[in-house]
Amino acid sequence: MSKVSEAPTYKGGDSKALEIYDMVSRVCLYALTILLPIFFLPWTANMLDFNKQALLIVLVLICLFSWMLKVLISGKVKINITKLYIPIGVLFLIYIASTIFSMWTYGSFWGWPLDSSESMLTMIGLFLMYLLISNVLEKKHVFKLITYLVLSSAAAMIFGILQMFNKFVLPFDFAKDASFNTIGTANSLGILAAAILPLIIVMIINTKRVLRGVFIFVIVIDALVLSIVNFSACWWMVITGSALIMVLGMQKRNFFDGRWLILPMFFLAIALFFTFFKFQIPGLGTKSIEVFLNQQAGFDIAFQTIKDKPILGSGPGTFSYDFSEYKDIEFNQSQFWNVRFDSAGSRFLTTVATTGVLGALAMVSLIVMFAIYGIKFLFRRFDEVAAKKIDRESLWFLGAGIFVSFVSLTIGYFLYQFNLTLDFLFYLLIGCFAAFFFADPKEFTLKTSSLLTLIVTFVFTLVFIFGLGILMLEGQRYVAEASYFKGVKALGNNDIDGSLIAIGEAINNNPKVDLYWRNIAQIYFQKIAIEAQRDDIPAEERNQRVQVLINNSVNSAKACTDSNPNDVANWSIRGLIYQNLIGVVAGVEDWALESYVEAGKLEPTNPYYPTQAGIINYQKALSLPEEEEEARKKLFTDAKIEFEKAISLKTDYAQARFQLAMLYQVQGRPEEAIQELETAKSLAPFDAGLAFQLGIVYYQNDYLDEAQTELERALGINQNYVNAMYYLGLVHNKRGEKQKSIEIFENILELNPDNEQIEKVIDNLKNDRRILEGIVQDEVPQVPIEQELPAEVREEE
Repeated sequence: MSKVSEAPTYKGGDSKALEIYDMVSRVCLYALTILLPIFFLPWTANMLDFNKQALLIVLVLICLFSWMLKVLISGKVKINITKLYIPIGVLFLIYIASTIFSMWTYGSFWGWPLDSSESMLTMIGLFLMYLLISNVLEKKHVFKLITYLVLSSAAAMIFGILQMFNKFVLPFDFAKDASFNTIGTANSLGILAAAILPLIIVMIINTKRVLRGVFIFVIVIDALVLSIVNFSACWWMVITGSALIMVLGMQKRNFFDGRWLILPMFFLAIALFFTFFKFQIPGLGTKSIEVFLNQQAGFDIAFQTIKDKPILGSGPGTFSYDFSEYKDIEFNQSQFWNVRFDSAGSRFLTTVATTGVLGALAMVSLIVMFAIYGIKFLFRRFDEVAAKKIDRESLWFLGAGIFVSFVSLTIGYFLYQFNLTLDFLFYLLIGCFAAFFFADPKEFTLKTSSLLTLIVTFVFTLVFIFGLGILMLEGQRYVAEASYFKGVKALGNNDIDGSLIAIGEAINNNPKVDLYWRNIAQIYFQKIAIEAQRDDIPAEERNQRVQVLINNSVNSAKACTDSNPNDVANWSIRGLIYQNLIGVVAGVEDWALESYVEAGKLEPTNPYYPTQAGIINYQKALSLPEEEEEARKKLFTDAKIEFEKAISLKTDYAQARFQLAMLYQVQGRPEEAIQELETAKSLAPFDAGLAFQLGIVYYQNDYLDEAQTELERALGINQNYVNAMYYLGLVHNKRGEKQKSIEIFENILELNPDNEQIEKVIDNLKNDRRILEGIVQDEVPQVPIEQELPAEVREEE
């Protein structure tokens, strides 16, 4: 490939077309910069990053196609060849390899329902954006781009401030929440504010009249956001950025007006004050509490991940899988023990876990190379013709702002988790800097029938076909996600049929998403109970419908694990579906056990899975006939082992202790049962089912005072708890307090009119007969403790 000095001439029409294509490319980059910080749409479950990713891909591909058409029509290609391509290109290749060998390749490529910001598709968009900014935009265009970035960020910050002061300007229900803003969390908004602060400062110094007034207003907004958020990582970014601007300003005293140093000095002082004195300004809005992993926990999980997958990590976006597999058992003692985190406390640690040592080294190399060339840019001499429409001082100021903002953002990269907006800002700053520093593009002429022309045309054709394919598939994904969200809303409105139809449409459009299968499996199961209780259709038809729903629920639960076998949530839901079908479908117990075993392999420190396995063994034992005593004993032993394993994982896990108590009670060990129930009671004092069961155990062992206390406690938690009333009536009768017993059963009759069994009990009491005479007493109900759902179920609700 050789540099060519002469280019072919073109007709006026071609020249006009070239101007249009050039304009389209710039407008797309401007539009992306303006829209992405403030962009969201209300008709998908992930309202921010999923939609921002779609916006990024659409505008970047339009920009790329326009630029390629310009190259093909003009017969010339200008490439701003920079050394920054090396670490970015290497990082891009590592992402490709990591995606191919990911724990879930589909999710790592597309993102949602994994982390969209870390997906391969997002990396494609960000890499192309860098390529286009550095090759499409001139220095004067970069100035506009940065101006649009600051103004768009200011709009996002203003909206965030209004939200935090409970001034809701949008009509959507989800937007009427102080924690909602267009960037992400409140801390993410603070990171954005801290990152663009150096740009705002240099814009104030480097502009005049109206624009300076606008940027002064923006810096006030920026300071307000930082003060409300008051996040330590943000203040460290401000300290770094302010100190760098002061150093650079003093170094360029020949054209840097020292009076403007008051701005970085002010922010440096404020940041130091807030950082070291932990100061809080009362009355400054409502900042939502954000829960994220601390640096030590994130480091431990990243370290364990690269021990097993050192080269390429677990795959982009799969940190939640790493967290499930490698979280420390001590995490179970925190109140967030059943929360599944999808990122580490910092983006760097997340990158280490998901892309391995190679990904981390490539990212560090990119940051270091940027720093080296940034320092060269800021300390080099500018000749007077460095820019035609921007003087050298303005060029230096803008370059300094971009460099310092990038350095500040890099501090945030090592201290906090990133989302798509912050990743976008990261690569946009690199692209803008490349347009400044490497400002000598090489121009190549595509001669007719030359090998170079053939290669470029072939590459452009591949890119065009691949890009169109991405756009088509992205559109299909978007339609599926909109249908899914429609189904979720229908479910929230108790429209089961509408929910099944909508989520079914989502699956038809995108059957590879495990989240859709996981949810529809649960909805089918909910529908079973509704159909089973219908009395407006013949019994045969009702049974057929129930059977179809059972098959659909089971098949959907299996489909979610087939789609993504490495997500513990899929096995958990599959096990839950099977478990609830015990007694309905033959042999389903073994399927449920197998599902919980697989879930336990993926999340070995979660006590939920051995507890459920123990419950299944316990239920199987109870269902065996008395003559199979040995088999019953073995199943009881297996159940006990599982319950004790759950307790060893989480000593304060009330559910496991409750189930162990039920096992002791069935085995004729009442004292041990009472001991476990009392322990569980101290762990779950407001659980009505636990209080009721403890009352029954006391009643059956003639501890009537204790039984009365626990049953009354259950009624104190739930005053209409009929089962507790029933046994409380039995307690009073056993103590000879017949009138109190009659009053209780009459209260039950008011809640359950025309109940023949209760009427018979009252009649027996009033006629001095045995209380249960003539009544076939059912087995004592085994009311479970209020069961904690697995994390994935709670998140979806």
